[in-house]
Amino acid sequence: MLLCGIIDELQEPNTPNPLAYFLCQATDSRINSATAVLRGLLYLPVEQQPSLISHVRKKYDRAGQALFNDTNAWVALSEILTNILNDANLEKKYLIIDALDECTIDLPKLLDFIARNSSKSPRVKWIVSSRNQPDIEEGLEKPSQEGKLSLELNAKWVSQAVDTFISYKVTQLARNKGYDRETIQAVREHLKKNANDTFLWVVLVCQELGTVPAWKANNVVRSFLRGLDDLYAQMMRYPGALQDILSSCGSFLTVREETVYFVHQSAKDFLLTKPSPKTPNGAFDELFPSGKPKAHHSIFSRSLDVMSGTLRRDMYDLKELGYPAEKIRQPNPDPLAASRYACFYWIDHLIDSDLNDGGSVDTFLTQKYLYWLESLSLFKDMSKGIDSITKLEKLVQKTLNLVKLSRLIQDARRFIMYHKGVIEQCPLQAYASALLFSLEGSIIRRLFKEEEPRWATIKPA
Repeated sequence: MLLCGIIDELQEPNTPNPLAYFLCQATDSRINSATAVLRGLLYLPVEQQPSLISHVRKKYDRAGQALFNDTNAWVALSEILTNILNDANLEKKYLIIDALDECTIDLPKLLDFIARNSSKSPRVKWIVSSRNQPDIEEGLEKPSQEGKLSLELNAKWVSQAVDTFISYKVTQLARNKGYDRETIQAVREHLKKNANDTFLWVVLVCQELGTVPAWKANNVVRSFLRGLDDLYAQMMRYPGALQDILSSCGSFLTVREETVYFVHQSAKDFLLTKPSPKTPNGAFDELFPSGKPKAHHSIFSRSLDVMSGTLRRDMYDLKELGYPAEKIRQPNPDPLAASRYACFYWIDHLIDSDLNDGGSVDTFLTQKYLYWLESLSLFKDMSKGIDSITKLEKLVQKTLNLVKLSRLIQDARRFIMYHKGVIEQCPLQAYASALLFSLEGSIIRRLFKEEEPRWATIKPA
């Protein structure tokens, strides 16, 4: 929240130096990786100073769209951003990254990049924020480090900032909802007394107050408990139908583009913490009394059910085998919307379940593997498929010890490794060149022989 205020301040019209910023969020796979951070930081400088596009163009002309998304994206993007930062024509600029602790993928790479580049150019100022984590502090601890501000050591100023924010939000509510003087005073006092110097708590409570009439405000604000953990515990026990929970559980969940996310990393942390007075058995165990492994297995099983019932050949009705990925427009409604999470994470949940379930994996790969690859291409993330199938191969070899399934997964991994490029460029090539140019002995080719083009009478052996 504080860094958002800094960004707003630096974006004032009279501020001379443009800025580029990125806000990490651990619960959103689109913005929780080091590669995503660099991708975000590249965009604004190039938009603000078009001459910098030459650094991007050099690599894009060779690699195309894969430059930003494939497994080598980090290497390419880090080189591009380094070249931009070293460009003699680069204008003065602020680079801002919020919540480094919520960069859950390749964080060490990002820390090393920041440490190496933060003092190279006098025209560039870096501002980063994070929770107190030793690995982050060590990764950024360089002799050239210019300034460090610990909120814990400046609690007095944080408290004053939260109080100022409360006054602003209450004034806003009073104007929008028509609070009288007594209501303004009662709401302000309760917020200041219970916020625990936490901006997010104030935001969540005021968000709820914005949905109720003025005459209810006094009772509603008093119903909110002190601090984030108590607030989350309160919301976890909220009874009601799914839509009621989604609409009234703003303290826990938010919906963006029809996908449910945790509202903040602290909400996820609360569910995974040890027992507290408000949740004596632990929040997670209260929600999932059967334990984590069975919860993961349940999600894995449901993911397979969703994908098995949804995935088919030519999900977007493209018809043409050579239809290029860059011309594909997501239909509305999207027939893949319900399967997106399952396509990305079904293998991760199987790994975390600690349960043997080779039968359902065998059935899915035997019947739906090519449809899954097509879907990953439509999602523009074939690299996730490679990572997932590699994890699955290791799991089966180490844990399940099923020879037949192990061979199937090995062949599935070879298939995606060999044909990733063409399927990325044209999703329906999963059923054409990918099958036709696989070895005759390929298990995947044999399983999906009926999907091969009927016009291909002479086929590679």
